[in-house]
Amino acid sequence: MKKYTYSILLLAALCVCLLYDTAQLFRITLICAAIHEAAHIFVYAVITRHLPKLVFKPSAIELNRTFALSKYQDIAVTLAGPLTNFATALFAYAMLSKSASYTLYFLCAISLCIGAYNLLPIGVLDGARLIKVLLPAKQIYLFYKIETATIYILCTAVSLTAAFAPLKPFPRAAMLVSCAYILYTRH
Repeated sequence: MKKYTYSILLLAALCVCLLYDTAQLFRITLICAAIHEAAHIFVYAVITRHLPKLVFKPSAIELNRTFALSKYQDIAVTLAGPLTNFATALFAYAMLSKSASYTLYFLCAISLCIGAYNLLPIGVLDGARLIKVLLPAKQIYLFYKIETATIYILCTAVSLTAAFAPLKPFPRAAMLVSCAYILYTRH
């Protein structure tokens, strides 16, 4: 039963979010995230001629890369997600010039945010993977130390902001829960 706990909790959270998604922001975010992951899978499948196994974790969806990739192939697979998000944002922006709509505006903004967010050099994000691929093996340990310190500094700053800034209860709670989640998934 423990094996399926995260999957059941994830499905329950998705159902609740979809039920109360009146502005359709959650749906658009899911579409942008699916496009991002599909790009990783597509490029990996083109390179290896095999589909990767997807691993769903509380902190991310990861590709279980069963085939060894060269440095350049790994970079191509890693950059496929963010570049596809940027292309989607550009497409939505071009469509906005023809006819304005909130859905296209949100698609453009969320695609841009997901692409940029995934390039951050933190944790399981694409930016961290790129740095690990590009750095010499001797310097990866230093990267981990800097990354850990950066995460603790950011979580401290966000927690202090949540504690002392004049915020409404929901954003304050969201900030604190986000920090707790980030720190929990680090260990």
